[in-house]
Amino acid sequence: MLHFVAKCEKGVRHLCEKEGWMRFKMPWLDRSKCTRELPCRAAELCKQAAFVAGPESGEEPGKMEDFPLIDLERCKQCGDCEHVCSAGAVKMI
Repeated sequence: MLHFVAKCEKGVRHLCEKEGWMRFKMPWLDRSKCTRELPCRAAELCKQAAFVAGPESGEEPGKMEDFPLIDLERCKQCGDCEHVCSAGAVKMI
């Protein structure tokens, strides 16, 4: 499993009291499951606007030209995108 490390004003947030590390999950898009359908519920409901759906495809009406993008700098790791994706394409890892 993939984990990231975060720093805070005191130095490092705690994963465990001894080591001073914190693990948190980040959203990941499984392109094999993503249907690219519009509207994208994950993008619509992201409070941080970190999940971004692209424009509609000219060749496939009702679908995005490409897969949604996730701005990891805006993401607050809330997991809402995972819960609302009807295709189950978003996972917090």
